[in-house]
Amino acid sequence: MSDKPRLVLISLDAVGDHEVDALLSMPNFPRIAKRGTLMRKVDSLFISNTYPIHASIQTGVPACKHGIVDNDIQLPGTKGEHWRFHVRHFEVPTLPSEAMKADLSVCSLMFPVTGASGARYNFPEIAGKMSFLRRMFRTFRYGNKRFIFSSLFRHLREVTATGVGHGDELVTSISVRLLQKNKADLFMIHLLDVDGTKHRHGATSPEAAEALRRLDTRIGTILDAAWTGPRADTTSVIIFSDHSCMDVHTAIHPNQLLSEAGISTEDAYFHCSHGCCFLNIFSPDHREEIDAFTDDFLKISGVARELTAEEMRVSGASREFERGFAAARGYTFGHFSKGQHGYPLDNENYQVFYAASGPAVDAGRLGEGGSLLDVCPLAADMLGLRRWPMDGSNRVFRADDSTPSSGS
Repeated sequence: MSDKPRLVLISLDAVGDHEVDALLSMPNFPRIAKRGTLMRKVDSLFISNTYPIHASIQTGVPACKHGIVDNDIQLPGTKGEHWRFHVRHFEVPTLPSEAMKADLSVCSLMFPVTGASGARYNFPEIAGKMSFLRRMFRTFRYGNKRFIFSSLFRHLREVTATGVGHGDELVTSISVRLLQKNKADLFMIHLLDVDGTKHRHGATSPEAAEALRRLDTRIGTILDAAWTGPRADTTSVIIFSDHSCMDVHTAIHPNQLLSEAGISTEDAYFHCSHGCCFLNIFSPDHREEIDAFTDDFLKISGVARELTAEEMRVSGASREFERGFAAARGYTFGHFSKGQHGYPLDNENYQVFYAASGPAVDAGRLGEGGSLLDVCPLAADMLGLRRWPMDGSNRVFRADDSTPSSGS
């Protein structure tokens, strides 16, 4: 039996810190809180969308350094969606790439920004609106073909299921099989059911509460597989949430407003990121006209404020856009859904959490503070990797078990 460390990294998409009390009342989430350390009131990362945050989880640095500014790339006049799922978008080292350099085996299941990562067990998330055939083509092209085919064949019941959350059922079943068969050293697992349910029904809907209960069941199933059988004694687990979610009643369409003001998309264009939007000015000759438009835009009831220079910098938005704007509570920019994220971090009930267990982690400890940038150095230390430059710090290990790694 291998004595190498094993890490199971589980992402709970769109679960806020304010929902931890509900999770702690359920059968399974309390198990990791009792066995390890639970960190609450943790700051997410701006902009609070899935792909930039998961990129920071893999790198330990904000978007201004790793290069994944938002989920997708939006350009005027283009059809379809161009999501930043490919590892070529990274500008710094990542947890899976460093693990593979250290001769560790990596399993990535629907984890954002892992397309073409080279992981031995790679089933990447290919997001966006597209046909089933196109999605499968991209999944096979940018993942491990043999592993994907084997997974789909072995878990045909989950593949053909049509109930709510069936995608998470597939991911959970694959995770359990590989954990039981001791197939990888680093597992990166992304559970999406809560996020999708909140988008469809609202962040505080009864359906969202039921999705949280389904999530707890899946957490228990994965923990059972991780904590029994091969390598249970050397297995560490990190469960983290990426961002919270807010109820929405109204969508604002900035590019439509530009058009109504007589400004062409050849002169200016908004990139809509749900809780925020970002303006690019292509024609300096029309700047005075566009500035007058933005003055009026800021007076709209659904527009809360202009983003600060620091928010633009740390999010990486200033690399691609000239100005940014935050939506007021209950509003979203672009496509409407009943629950949404992508808002600045100063909103109420917008913090997140993470929990960790492992050989160097205190049992039953409750902490708070820090940011999601702290997850990557913790993960690197759990795997015994030499750290590359990161902005976060390991807030979980006992003092006498602090990492021997360097470079952070």
